[in-house]
Amino acid sequence: MEGVMPQVTINAALSVALVQAGTLAFAYPAGYNKGDFTTYNAELVTGSNDRFTTENADFTVSLGNTSATITFKAATSIPAGTDVCLGLNAAGLIPFKNQEGSKVLLKDAVEKKVLRVNLGNPVALDDDGIANDLSATTTAQAYTLTNFVTAFKNNLGYLDVPRNITLTGTSGSDHVVTITGLDLYGDVIVEQITLSGTTKIQGKKAFAKVTNIAAAAGASGDTFDAGWGDIFGLPIFIKRWNQIYAQYVDDELIATNSKVRVDFAPAIVAANAGTSQFYPSPVYGYVSKASVAICAAFTTGGAVIPKIATVAVVGLSVAVGTGAAGTVYTDTATDEFGATGEIGKDASIEIAGDSAFDSVGNYAGWVEITPGGKVVVGDELVPTATTGDVRGTWQPPTALISDASRTYILDVVIADTDYIGMNNYDG
Repeated sequence: MEGVMPQVTINAALSVALVQAGTLAFAYPAGYNKGDFTTYNAELVTGSNDRFTTENADFTVSLGNTSATITFKAATSIPAGTDVCLGLNAAGLIPFKNQEGSKVLLKDAVEKKVLRVNLGNPVALDDDGIANDLSATTTAQAYTLTNFVTAFKNNLGYLDVPRNITLTGTSGSDHVVTITGLDLYGDVIVEQITLSGTTKIQGKKAFAKVTNIAAAAGASGDTFDAGWGDIFGLPIFIKRWNQIYAQYVDDELIATNSKVRVDFAPAIVAANAGTSQFYPSPVYGYVSKASVAICAAFTTGGAVIPKIATVAVVGLSVAVGTGAAGTVYTDTATDEFGATGEIGKDASIEIAGDSAFDSVGNYAGWVEITPGGKVVVGDELVPTATTGDVRGTWQPPTALISDASRTYILDVVIADTDYIGMNNYDG
């Protein structure tokens, strides 16, 4: 018998009508807390048998300490006085054999499964692999397969693997471009991307096929190219980056789901003079946190800033004060997978100390690296044309981008293999 994910139901009666954007709290039953539940595939059923689900983006769920609060998104309101029942997925019951060989039900647990996601060997990025010099003017323009480049047209609009779309305009272009296509499972998916001059704009959703591209009215006399990027779609929903517990490139393990720390301890002369020190990274990844401990107290504090190739990691600056020896100061980056935080394997992490430190104190510390490629978890907001991918995406390290020969494999731990995210926004 396999582990199951049973549903716990919570009943309530509406004192006021539940309208679009309205909220309703459901107190947990006795013996349950927020750790017992997931928000996957929650459903709301009324006394008249109307059924609403998170999968259909009818509502969202926020798990609080004592209750689950739903935010209603459906257009049809539920009248006051209606009995409603919220169903939440809870941990299952799994039979295990004890040492005597008899079966015992293990409570409050659900079986996790390991899935191997094979992303294949995707072709290299191509900024105009879908369409080249499409016109964008002061009137709306629409394009279909016949307007795409020959190779992409011959492939019937299919990408080699589900991946993001990129758009690049000409100077001054400001048009909202709508891409329509299919996802990995053949469901319609729609994304809007706004052109910004000649900057290449990265889409966030993973397309398996592109069928239509439409440019809204905007600046006159512009053109734009459509291509594909290096952000690959996942076939299952992930809620946390560390569900991807192993990342392989060309069968070489490049990352696990354990964060990596690099210690630093500049000499007291370097610390006082604000002289940068350099430490090699043992992995590909993103510098996401730093902590500094006082070894000898300063009379004047300052900042310790991690840098990569002389560029500071955005949002990561440890403000070190004049605390006693043993005092710890810490900071985290604005974005765990921010572009300024990416570090290559064996590349140098620069620890830049403030020249304001006085001549008697000293410090030591570490930087934390989130290893591997960039992970964006499945978007749990009600899908729109501009929200992220409903399942999640993975992007290889810059030094290991796709080139039609590199292979990518991810090992992913999943508790609910039946859930593949909310339905796509389909326009």
